[in-house]
Amino acid sequence: VYFISPTLFIRHPSFNEIRSDLPLPHESILLSHSSVLDKIKQKLVDKNGIQIVVLVGIGGSGKTTIAHRYARKQKIPLIWEINSETKESLIFSFKQLAYSLCQTEEEKQELRIIPEIKDTYERERKLLLFITKKIKNYPDWLIIYNNVVTFQDIKDCFPYDEKVWGNGKVIITTQDSNIAYNSYITTSNVIEIGELKKEEKLELFNKIINNSRGNLEIEQQLITKFLDKIPSFPLDISIAASYLKEEKISYDEYLRYISESKEEVTSIHGFILSDIGNYTKTRYDVISLPVKHIIKVHPDFKDLLLFISIINSQNIPKELLSRYKDSVIVSKFIHELRKCSLITEKSLNQVDPALSIHRSTQTITLEYLIKLLELEKGAKQIQSIADVLADSMDKGLKKHIDNVSILVSHVEAFLGHNLLVDKLTASHLKIRLGIYYFYIGNYAKAKTLLEEVLSVYKDYYGPDHLQTSWVTTRLGNVYRNMGDYYKAKGLLEKALLVYEKHYGKKHNRTAWVFIYLGNIYRNIGDYA
Repeated sequence: VYFISPTLFIRHPSFNEIRSDLPLPHESILLSHSSVLDKIKQKLVDKNGIQIVVLVGIGGSGKTTIAHRYARKQKIPLIWEINSETKESLIFSFKQLAYSLCQTEEEKQELRIIPEIKDTYERERKLLLFITKKIKNYPDWLIIYNNVVTFQDIKDCFPYDEKVWGNGKVIITTQDSNIAYNSYITTSNVIEIGELKKEEKLELFNKIINNSRGNLEIEQQLITKFLDKIPSFPLDISIAASYLKEEKISYDEYLRYISESKEEVTSIHGFILSDIGNYTKTRYDVISLPVKHIIKVHPDFKDLLLFISIINSQNIPKELLSRYKDSVIVSKFIHELRKCSLITEKSLNQVDPALSIHRSTQTITLEYLIKLLELEKGAKQIQSIADVLADSMDKGLKKHIDNVSILVSHVEAFLGHNLLVDKLTASHLKIRLGIYYFYIGNYAKAKTLLEEVLSVYKDYYGPDHLQTSWVTTRLGNVYRNMGDYYKAKGLLEKALLVYEKHYGKKHNRTAWVFIYLGNIYRNIGDYA
């Protein structure tokens, strides 16, 4: 190509315009993602050097769609997508790029020789040299490294230097949150693709349903309530809307359906996905595949996965996990969870690190582990988790009551799994919950919990056992604070007999029961 000037001819290298096929859902069912696209645009605005953006998020969050949407809008001569899921797909994508870059018969001949090189390292090096020699001639380019497992997998074929690759842009899509700590990636250029906002969920759902269910205005409240009960990702919204549109069932029927046999649901969802787009992994696949991988990394990881799957999904203190397994093992475990974008992280009280896991991720992980470990009520793994929770509650109640509220949420979530937790194990935790609610002045809840525990302990230990008397003492104090002094007096007098018999009159624990009883005698006016 020649540009004529009054004094000279300037020759610029010629190039073909090359684009990967970048599939997108139809515009009518496509979310705008305008805020994310604006962020990408801002981060890739510089024309000089190699600009990099990383889209990080769990499978089904829309990373690839966003990358494709951005790329489709670019008016640059070279846009190419590298399938980075496996080493084989990575090399195949680069081979296709190399063939597309060929313009002359000589270049095609040069490329034909490369596959004949026997040494794998040398063959791949020659292929990359061929590509960089050609791509450098382009004034601008965009390469999408899609579905990167870890940066390590693409490091040998990544554009670091504009003197080798020329000026261009890179978008990486990955589930690996650890990529933010990579020395070649600027943390500020990592964009997290999280859950959809309420209005985005509603917009996507309505676009797919497309008024097929009648007057949507009348149904908006029903739809909003329904969407609150399913994962807030494009994958899950699309499947739900497509299924409802096709089957014409109610929202409650769909929720019952997805709570039933996971194998059947996964199979049907797979068929729906194959019909509506390129993405083929169901929510069960998105979670169960990395869970299988994590379990293989270290034998303790399956126990830690069970731990975070059976307690509250939000604000899980790292310290709590470190009471269960060695802190080094816990750090490695969290690193693996980050690689799959299975967690989000933040600090409690600006100090203590904690992690959260999405409810759907937690549910699927627990179902998978119950089947894998053949867990039944009272299994030893469940007992060991209960022991850690009980010990943590004891330490928390001795230190500072305000710090126990997060632990309480985890204990209560654990107790919600009554198919796995036996009555005695539950009672050991309920007494600690009763003490907590007593301390914060919720006497009605404390009373309910301690009465349940007393009933179980009487059956298991007998009425005159120390464990039973411990509960009796606590319950007596609750009755006293509720103004039921005579009931409190009866319980504490029974406990005192057991304590005197076991510890003697001069023991510290016996003394405390004397104090509690003394308070009650004062309350009922028996000052003597």
